[in-house]
Amino acid sequence: MFISRLQNTFVTGPFLRFPTAVATRSLSVSSLAPLRYHVNRTQFKSLPVYTEFRNNGTRKLTLVRRIEGDIEQLKSELEPIVGKENISMKKINNSLVIKGIFLREIRAYLQKRGF
Repeated sequence: MFISRLQNTFVTGPFLRFPTAVATRSLSVSSLAPLRYHVNRTQFKSLPVYTEFRNNGTRKLTLVRRIEGDIEQLKSELEPIVGKENISMKKINNSLVIKGIFLREIRAYLQKRGF
């Protein structure tokens, strides 16, 4: 009897693991300048784009790591997607920190660029 009540309370359907932000504008890859940077893949051949939750889950960040070369160019290319005020650089460890969750958008963009 108890198990049958539990089975009736389960909700099924498609769920998003993380809330995603909608990109304001998509970029065409052909209109961009030649690359002066490179994003190295990880040991398991995935792109180094991660989400991070700080302040007990109230601050949501997207991190892009393992960038070699001109970080400024990658930052300027991602600004139309994530917003100019939402992106900052960490030159010490060659990474970008973006306010909000843009995991899918950035991975899709990097894959279009050939990484």
